[in-house]
Amino acid sequence: MALKILSIDDDPSITKLIRILLGIYGMEVITANSGKEGLELARSQAPDLVLLDIMMPEMNGWEVCQAIRSFSSVPIIAFSALGSPQEVEKALRLGFNDFIEKPSSAEILVERIQKLTAGKG
Repeated sequence: MALKILSIDDDPSITKLIRILLGIYGMEVITANSGKEGLELARSQAPDLVLLDIMMPEMNGWEVCQAIRSFSSVPIIAFSALGSPQEVEKALRLGFNDFIEKPSSAEILVERIQKLTAGKG
């Protein structure tokens, strides 16, 4: 069974690219272009992993991560242009499992997803 990845990013071009890219690696990708929509999909779709942007309007990635943590221990990767050591530390402290800075290579993205979902899919 394919890994089910939820990609949440307010930029539709990013979620489309992630869907195509991870699809090449045999993963099923569902996408959301807002934090609220992503949170609803995290509840209803039970993904194997969430790839979550930090900087989004209305409900940012920090808020989405904390909301998901209230009902799930699904691995969550922060996927953000905010790559300072302080931001990475904050992400890990607030419940993210990993942090990947945008832009990133497909190989790094897939490697980190596979590491966090070992034994699934």
